[in-house]
Amino acid sequence: MASPGSFVVLPDTEVDTTAVHKAFADGPTTVLKHPSGRPWIVGNLIPDQLRASDEGHLKWALIGDAGSAPRPTRYFGCTDVMSETLEIPGSFHAIATQHGEVAARGTIAGIRSLFWAELDGTPLISDRADLLAEITNAPLDDTALALRLIEFLPASLQRVPPWSGVRAVPGGRYARIDGTSMSLPEWWRHPRGRQSLTDGSAAFRDALRDAVAARCDKHAVLSADLSGGMDSTPLCLMASEQADRLITYTSVGIDAADDDQRYVREAGELMSGRPVRSLTQNSGDLPILFEGVTNAPVPFDEPTISLLSQPRQRAYFPELLREGSRLHLTGLGGDHVLWGLPQLHHSLVTRRPFTALRAMRGYAILRRWSPGESARALTDRRTYRRWMQDTSRDLGRAAPLRATPEFGWSVSPKWPTWATQRALELVREAFEAASTYEALSDTRSEHFELQAIMHGGQVVRAFEHAGRAAGLPCASPYLDDRVINAALSVAPEDRATPFEFKPLIKAALGDLLPSGLRERRTKADGGQISHRGRQQHWSTIERLWNDSALAHRNLIDPETLSAADFNDPRLRKSGAEPINATVVTEIWTRHQQGNPL
Repeated sequence: MASPGSFVVLPDTEVDTTAVHKAFADGPTTVLKHPSGRPWIVGNLIPDQLRASDEGHLKWALIGDAGSAPRPTRYFGCTDVMSETLEIPGSFHAIATQHGEVAARGTIAGIRSLFWAELDGTPLISDRADLLAEITNAPLDDTALALRLIEFLPASLQRVPPWSGVRAVPGGRYARIDGTSMSLPEWWRHPRGRQSLTDGSAAFRDALRDAVAARCDKHAVLSADLSGGMDSTPLCLMASEQADRLITYTSVGIDAADDDQRYVREAGELMSGRPVRSLTQNSGDLPILFEGVTNAPVPFDEPTISLLSQPRQRAYFPELLREGSRLHLTGLGGDHVLWGLPQLHHSLVTRRPFTALRAMRGYAILRRWSPGESARALTDRRTYRRWMQDTSRDLGRAAPLRATPEFGWSVSPKWPTWATQRALELVREAFEAASTYEALSDTRSEHFELQAIMHGGQVVRAFEHAGRAAGLPCASPYLDDRVINAALSVAPEDRATPFEFKPLIKAALGDLLPSGLRERRTKADGGQISHRGRQQHWSTIERLWNDSALAHRNLIDPETLSAADFNDPRLRKSGAEPINATVVTEIWTRHQQGNPL
């Protein structure tokens, strides 16, 4: 059954659409047509999320939160629609049809994702992988499920859909159908920032303000997370200036070291006199991580770590809905875009060696890297293919007990000890095959940065799907295309430094932020919530391994998993993420097979 807002894009050829229409049979269906009169877009579309235009032989549509274009634009072809809509604020899919050619793109971070599959030899495109799987009757894919036992995958494997024959359209590329031929051309590349912090921060501020305005213009009443952090606070301050009414939501943490509330109060003082209603809830009154996950709805088209936090999310959304909110803003993605990564200095060292080496000394002190480890990280010049092949070979080896610099083409995957030999062989084959793919950018630093943003987009996409399923759509402006493009246009040495916390947002919005927040160098990490949740609800989680769906596929060994000691320093260091990934993959697979716990 199709989810609200989902759609399928069809080529301008004769296609049997019976299976497509059947997938949308349980809800209202919108059908947009090609200039030829054939069906073009079929979907359960939400009226205020659709903007369509007919320019003679060219038709185009934007589906999502699309703001107003900065200037009148006439598109002359499908390629124009793909690239030039970058100027439009918001988060949306762009789709075009002209003279038998069809083009469709999602967003850079993948919050608006696209997938494609073939139905009787004809390519179809959709925003959801499960919808294409239903239409094409695709089975679950064991290799994809084995890959999901790793929480942070390399970019070329990050978005592999869990069904055979369903493929993802990579971020920065669009799906192009010409007749029945599918290709994936580029529409966007990393801008390779060279702007100064002064010049680039002004463009970033405009992009972020426009992103918030794109939501406020559509919704009279919005809600927004207000944690007191460097990401959510600017969004609340901007929204309070633009929305007819804003409801801020704050969850008071249980960690004694969490100093967020001081900054929440300062932000509240700045919003005094504006149409703002503040809601506060003790974090201890909400479901803790892992609580209720085995019987929660699963509105996701892939295993996702967001499944663990969904009961918590659904617990506070009803109050926001009662207050009148119709859209919820989050600061998710702010870390991925603003927290400049040390890995950016891997490429910078060949262009500005003194700047890069000075920064590396700072990171080494903060993270306790030895000089030798830092030097090896900076001088590692393996190609993407070689790194993927080496990583494939090293899968299954014990992770080091202490943190070391991760300056490869991705974070070194943490392989769970309870995965079977078959799972390991499937994943090694996938790594080997993916080693022939193109990297996201020519330099390792840019590739690593884009990969981190896309990983964040994958998690936030699931969060937004859960919000829509709960009745409250969500938006995360930091992961809008224009915002990402503006951030990455700033020189990396000005964005990534051990000597300043998120310098880009401070430079862009310094006069808007509370004075205390401008000087803040701390961040609550939620680690206690995760650890306590796993301890309190482990007995429930253990029930998953009885009649395990993954064990039936010979991907995990339940006995090894149940015997694992998560207080062992090795597992606490390298096993926390794999167990989370295993739990969500097990729950998700059970739901797909109609066998929830």
